[in-house]
Amino acid sequence: MQMNRVDDKGGNLDISKQIVYKIEVAANRYDLLCLEGIAASFRTYLGLDTLPRYQVKNSVPESELWEIKVKAETAAVRPVVVGCVLRDITFDIKGYNSFIDLQDKLHQNICRRRTLASMGTHDLSKIRGPITYEALPPSEIVFQALKQTEEMDATKLFEIFKNDIKMKKFLPILEGHDRYPVFYDADRNVLSLPPIINSERTKITTETKDVFIEITGTDIMKTKTCLAVMAAQFSEHSAGEWKHKVEQVKITYEATPEKSELTPTLDYIDFEVELDYINKMLGVEIDAEKAKSCAEKMGLLVKKVSDDGKSVSVEVPPTRSDILHKCDVAEDIGIGFGFNNIAREYPPTNTVGSFQPNNKFTDLLRAELAQAGYIECLTFSLLSQKDNYERMRQSINLNEAV
Repeated sequence: MQMNRVDDKGGNLDISKQIVYKIEVAANRYDLLCLEGIAASFRTYLGLDTLPRYQVKNSVPESELWEIKVKAETAAVRPVVVGCVLRDITFDIKGYNSFIDLQDKLHQNICRRRTLASMGTHDLSKIRGPITYEALPPSEIVFQALKQTEEMDATKLFEIFKNDIKMKKFLPILEGHDRYPVFYDADRNVLSLPPIINSERTKITTETKDVFIEITGTDIMKTKTCLAVMAAQFSEHSAGEWKHKVEQVKITYEATPEKSELTPTLDYIDFEVELDYINKMLGVEIDAEKAKSCAEKMGLLVKKVSDDGKSVSVEVPPTRSDILHKCDVAEDIGIGFGFNNIAREYPPTNTVGSFQPNNKFTDLLRAELAQAGYIECLTFSLLSQKDNYERMRQSINLNEAV
């Protein structure tokens, strides 16, 4: 079957006249896995704009925030859960497709095919809180899954998905468990069956204004990283006071009530980096002002230069989970400076590598002997008694050795 791409007006696109740019993105740059992130980084690098400052903004007091109540039985299946709300979203068809594509890329990348984390997105207007995160026998989980025409329980759904090329590879994540994780709203409507499928009832469309995002998994850092990237990048589509702002969701645990938390936090992390360290790592001689401009091209904010001008304090946004050490800051400054602008100098002890004559001769001799049918055997005869006997747990008998 041939499929044609369509433009915004419904007409077919002439792909032969399209200019397609392919951009290679490093595996740890999750913020560049969508058009929104790439565009923001390009604008910052070219000096056309600064990277947006992502913030938490709650429309109601903490006690009235949307809440996910985590049941104790989920700990045995998929214990980690985080969430957030995006307000006043305006999706066109391109933004909507980008939103879906980012989820797919994160699932394949940092989420390791949904094993470590998986995302569900829902139209908030179709949900009544509070939301519960439970684990139930598959026969008790009945709902209409995304793109399905009727309601069915999870057992029957899995039977259908076993013949689906895309979905069948995710089934082993839950198969073998007595209970499957599931999200319910206050009316006992299923939101999703993570990490497999969302509900048809709460799916988002281009008409959706408020988006509820839930992420479950087995790795707390991976889930929080995915949430920060998803929330920050698509707060770009929010309007007015909600632009680049995210509303938190309260997570409470039935087994440990004192463990409740608000997600996401969107914390910015500070790194203190010495200029001598940067210059040594990059092989350049730049001052604090030049380091500041290079860092800001990469979306890093230099908050402070030390009084003696020998170090800078760099603030890293929550979307840059790849920056874990000051060497990562130095690398970004190097990219901002331009690696091609770094002078190429040979070290003073420059040498040209070559074979030692004896080694070259023995290699040639070894090849000739092998072609003549001989088998090379490397014995233990030149090893010490300790290697030959004690470490092999053998008794030393010199008479037998002789």
